[in-house]
Amino acid sequence: MKNHIYFISYVSIFMLFSSCFKTYYYYIPKQQSVLNFKEKGDLNLSYSSGAKSTETVAIGCAITNNVAINTQFHTMAENEGERREKENVLTNNEIILFKNYKNFIPALNMGYGIGKLYRYSNDFDLRMRTMYLQPSIGYSNNYFDVGFSCKVSNTYYRLKMFNPTPTENYDFQDVGSREFHFFEPAFTLGVGYKFIKLRVQTINIYQFNSSRMNFHDNNLYISLNLSYNINKLFKPK
Repeated sequence: MKNHIYFISYVSIFMLFSSCFKTYYYYIPKQQSVLNFKEKGDLNLSYSSGAKSTETVAIGCAITNNVAINTQFHTMAENEGERREKENVLTNNEIILFKNYKNFIPALNMGYGIGKLYRYSNDFDLRMRTMYLQPSIGYSNNYFDVGFSCKVSNTYYRLKMFNPTPTENYDFQDVGSREFHFFEPAFTLGVGYKFIKLRVQTINIYQFNSSRMNFHDNNLYISLNLSYNINKLFKPK
């Protein structure tokens, strides 16, 4: 009987400490836009779902044969073990320079993003901004896509505390006081036919500097991509 009491006590203490040390994450690798444009008039719309409770909707258009604009809307649930609908939101806007060499497409994405994290918290207000460059190279035809890309980013957080003793241990570390520099290589593989492709993208993340915070070091996305050249609507038959 005594042993049973000890066992129950140990389990209770373990569960108590586990709940107190729930990990909060402040950065998750987000889907990278690659191989979406080949020529002027290309319109791309995509939806993706990530392994780390991340979702992305993106829309973009090629305004010339070498320049496209693209916007991504991200939602994230960054506190492990609990999903809260659209708890974290981020918008990225990109200018994409690309060149189509018979379906081989090198590109450079230049982007700026802003967002708000843990927006349901009454203890603090946490906003982020990020700037990045994302070179890529890949091949795309009517049947499959394969591409390599890497995002190099500078991310900063603005933290405003409302409660000096938060209700939970958020473990901000250097969030709100220092910048963070990340390197994110990614591999993309897609299959489909002409205007519709199903893609898988894997991303890893490495930090350049010594700033401290909790972040996920990888992610996996599955996305549905729809592409159509709107110039075809105006061509005489």
